[in-house]
Amino acid sequence: MLVSLRQWILKASKAQIESLAKFAETSPLQLRQLGLGYRRGSADLAVRVHRASTRFPSLPNVSQESICPACAECPYRQAAIKKDPLTRPDPLAE
Repeated sequence: MLVSLRQWILKASKAQIESLAKFAETSPLQLRQLGLGYRRGSADLAVRVHRASTRFPSLPNVSQESICPACAECPYRQAAIKKDPLTRPDPLAE
C-alpha cells in the first residue's frame, strides 16, 4: 500500500525520518516541506523517496504522486502501476 509523504511522516519516528532523508539523498527539512505541501519535488526526488521508503518494513511506502504531481501523468509510471497494482496509490489515503 502507498501513502502520501505527509501520512508517512506522521507515522514515522524522528530517527526514521532522518534515515529516509539520508537514503533519499535529501534533508529531513525538505521532506517535511514536501509532506506539508510547501514545496513540490521533482520526479527524480519522488523516485528516490519512494525507493528509500521501501527500506522500512514497519511503515507503508510513499507514493511518488504525493511528491511530484507530474508522476501521476507520466506514461512510464502508469505502465509500472499496470504491471504491479500494489504500487497504485490508495485513493482513501488522503
